[in-house]
Amino acid sequence: MRPTATTDKLVAKTGFGEVCDMKEVGSYEAKTHLIELLDDVANGETIVVTKQGKPVAKIVPYQAANMSVDDINQQFERLQKSIPAAGPSIRDMIEEGRRF
Repeated sequence: MRPTATTDKLVAKTGFGEVCDMKEVGSYEAKTHLIELLDDVANGETIVVTKQGKPVAKIVPYQAANMSVDDINQQFERLQKSIPAAGPSIRDMIEEGRRF
């Protein structure tokens, strides 16, 4: 039997600007159905465990610490693209400085 997560999914920004859905499961259900939840996590899902309706833990897929330089560069580029530009561009600031 699969755990019955709440119908509302939590949405959170990851450290790299991505948005992911997180299933919310009560602590009793998490204890009872841990193997099934771990299977879901192994398939890329993030699960928030709650106690009396308040989030207390997050189960996330394992990510190896030994990332290649290319992987780090790709994540950095995704982060840069996800952050909206605020204010003038660097080129505009340089041009403005040349006018004075």
